[in-house]
Amino acid sequence: MIDQYDIIYLVVCINCCLIGYLLGKNANHSTNNGVSKSVRTQQIKDIKTNQSVSIDETKVVTSINTDNLTKKYDELGDKVVSDENISSSINKLKNMKNDL
Repeated sequence: MIDQYDIIYLVVCINCCLIGYLLGKNANHSTNNGVSKSVRTQQIKDIKTNQSVSIDETKVVTSINTDNLTKKYDELGDKVVSDENISSSINKLKNMKNDL
């Protein structure tokens, strides 16, 4: 039923999972780059307090004049009407194949 290779495969998979878990746990601790937790929390508090917005002056727009703007295009893109259908395209491909 259970072969020797199945047991080896199971042990290798478990070891790989454990190594990945340990390396991932170690990687999470190295993201601080040597900065202590208290210094980092102080930096976050400073950032939050400095994010207040102050408005110096108020400008009110009463009207918008668009008379001097020019319209460049009537429609977006070009419309091309073709007389050809699928069968004519296939015939052209067959002719190209015969010419080679």
